[in-house]
Amino acid sequence: MRAVRPATPDDQALASLLGYQEDVDREADYASMIRKAGELWELRSNNAVFVRIRDVLFQMCIEGQCMYCERSVANQLEHFRPKAFYPEGVFSWPNYLFICNPCNIQKSNRFAVFSSDSGNRVDITRKRGEAIREPERGTPLLINPREEDPLDFLMIDLRGTGEFIPRAPAGTRDWIRAEYTATELLDLNSAAHRTARRNAYHNFTFALREYVRARDEGRGIDTYVEVVKTSCHRGVWEAMKRDRGLIPELLTLFDAAPEALDW
Repeated sequence: MRAVRPATPDDQALASLLGYQEDVDREADYASMIRKAGELWELRSNNAVFVRIRDVLFQMCIEGQCMYCERSVANQLEHFRPKAFYPEGVFSWPNYLFICNPCNIQKSNRFAVFSSDSGNRVDITRKRGEAIREPERGTPLLINPREEDPLDFLMIDLRGTGEFIPRAPAGTRDWIRAEYTATELLDLNSAAHRTARRNAYHNFTFALREYVRARDEGRGIDTYVEVVKTSCHRGVWEAMKRDRGLIPELLTLFDAAPEALDW
């Protein structure tokens, strides 16, 4: 998981989204907004406007990989704030991410906030048949890779388990957000995800080591640069650069090839 590169749809697509959202916002109350948003989403989400929206979101992904896990191909539009609870964001461009099916299933409509009133964690839920009421307002626990750098909250045990570890002290808000995002909500510390990050670390390290050797011997270097720039789990590469001072092997490699910090 790493920060997503920014992009913006064309003005026509944005204007269409705004028009759809205005249709929702004109409803008289929250329950009516939820119903209207659901109806419009079913009607509009597969039209030409959303073909363009999905194209832009895909371009924002690193090598077409899920904005959450970076392990699987992104193929589904995700509402960061779930459309089941936040009708004001159903057609909001800033609320969209592009993710894989496993992450979409894992996250579903689960969402939690730090309450604006109490400051406490509140899980946003609605049981089947329960009256439609506005959710508690507050700051999301889930880290948003479109607006935040996940590596500000999470570090990777690069030479060990491949696990995401909170950077902040236990019990702090940033620690809670890191744990919620990586472990509780998205299950990014599953065995498969940890193995994939460990493998990515070894592949990136090998490519960088071979790059240094080839460069010093006057041989071609493009292949090794391409490996780094086009491999999955670019978040691992960003973590390697960021935390290189903690790992002597990496510090030596990046000292030998400081140009790699710009890859």
